[in-house]
Order: sequence, then structure tokens, then C-alpha cells
Amino acid sequence: MKRIFYIDFLRIISMLGVILLHASATKLRMPIDFSWHLVNFLTSFATCSVPIFFMISGSLLLNSDSTANINILWKKRLPKLLIPFFIWSIINIIGYSFILKINNLKLLLISILQIPGRPGEISLWFMYPFIIIYVFSPVLLLITQNKSLLKYVLFIWLIFVIILPTFNNILPFPLKLIFSTSQDWKIIGGYAGYFLLGYYLSKIDTQKISYKRLLIVFLSIIFVIALGTYFFTLKNRGAYDESFKLYTSLFVCILASTFFLLCQKAQEKYPIKLIKIFEFIVPSCYGVYLIHNLLILFFNRNIPYFIENKGTRP
Repeated sequence: MKRIFYIDFLRIISMLGVILLHASATKLRMPIDFSWHLVNFLTSFATCSVPIFFMISGSLLLNSDSTANINILWKKRLPKLLIPFFIWSIINIIGYSFILKINNLKLLLISILQIPGRPGEISLWFMYPFIIIYVFSPVLLLITQNKSLLKYVLFIWLIFVIILPTFNNILPFPLKLIFSTSQDWKIIGGYAGYFLLGYYLSKIDTQKISYKRLLIVFLSIIFVIALGTYFFTLKNRGAYDESFKLYTSLFVCILASTFFLLCQKAQEKYPIKLIKIFEFIVPSCYGVYLIHNLLILFFNRNIPYFIENKGTRP
């Protein structure tokens, strides 16, 4: 498959965004101070990382004729996805047991056996819908072959998975009840919609779109998410509120879409050296994602020790 640089760029930025989200989780649940505001602002952008991952995959797979080939799916694509996932899930479980000093062999084995239906490490949750969408990618490909059907599916997804639940989350009671929808909409189509959206946006002629307008919308929505999170957290008596940062919120959907289009539009302006660097880094992204939370736990546990004992030798 031919390399597309803006896709490589999106993949790396999204990987870093996911790491930032998980590394910042504890800080955002502490009392509000200057550093809280800084982290809140940074994670307001990073919150589009997971949707971007689905959009990247949709853009690549649904633009490939080989996606219709079920043999390629089960013999090549899924093994490349599943084998590292299961191996690193086991490593994560063992690593967590070691770092947290959980000496329970039975619990360890149960956790490993549950991997097919339950993440061995909480940050790997999104691999499950990701794998399911991969399995159904030949079916989703059929939707893209009919433009009217694709637009219909995206319209239904935007209304029932993105827009109505967003208003239901942010509006006060009882007004929010008007916008309530069944959770089944999200379960069935939540991330599949981003998969299709990635394909749809990849077909847009960005030459007809103003870069400045895209950038204004992009920056504005980051501020909206950051301010909304701040005010809702205050309203929630200091308890962190993620209503504006939900992956299927309207705000995150707009943020992910504008960022995708910005990177797509700017692809001809990237320096050659940067392209070469990113081409070198991209193959490592999946592995970094699978292991990053274990590393975060390790450093969180050990950095205080290293700081307290700096300048000393064993």
C-alpha cells in the first residue's frame, strides 16, 4: 500500500495524543490549579486521537480494493493486528502484576484467559471495537460504493450517535430528556461511523476549502472543549467532567474532522526530512500504543524514588 504522508503524520500525532491522555488522567482528577488548566487545554486537543485512529483506518482500508478480499483480511490483516495485541496484552498483565506486586497466579491466569473478551490493560479497550470493525470492513466497503447510501449512513450516525447524545449530556434536566437516545445506537455504530467518516473526508477536494477557516474552527473547538470541561467540572463540585471530551461528542467529532482535513490540505508543504523521519517512526506506533500505559505506570511508581535518591549510588 502506497504511503500517504498526512496519514503517517496523523498516526504519530494520535499516538502521542493517546499517551498524553493516559499520562494526564490523574492530574485532571486533582484540584483545579494552573497546571490543571494547562493539562486540560492539551487534552482538549488530544481527545480527538482515538477517533482519528478509526478515521485513518477507514481512509486506508475503504480506499483499497483488496478490502473486499476476505482471504487477505483473515490471513494477512487480522493476524498483523491480533498477534501483537494478544502478546502485548499478556506482557501488560504480567508487567502490572510485577509492578503492583500482585502475587496471585490464579488471578494472573484468569486475566490472560479473559483477553478475548476483556482488555488485559484498561487502555487497550479501544482495540475491541477496532478489531470488530476490521472484521466487518468488507461490508463497510459495500456502503462506500454507493455515495447516496454512504451519506445516508453518515447522516444517521451524526444525528443519533453524535448530535443528540451530545445535547443530552450538556443540557440541564429536564430539557436533556428531549435528546435522549438508546445506547444501542452507540454500541452498534459509534466507532464504525468514524471509520466511514475517514473514508468520506479522504475523498474531499481540500483545494476548495479555506485553510484559514479550517484552522479557526479547529482552534475554536479546542477552546470550547477546554472551557466547557472547566465549567462543567466546577458545576460538578470539582469532580472532573468529561462531557465535552467524550469521543462521540459533537465537539470531538468536529475537532477530529477539521484536524484530519488540515493535515490532508497541508500534505504538500511538509519538508522532505520530516517525511523521512515520520516514515521511520510510523511502523513503531502500534507497538508503542500497546505498551505505553505499562511504561507510564512504571515511571509513575519509580520516578519519585529516583528523585528522592538522586546523587546517590547503590
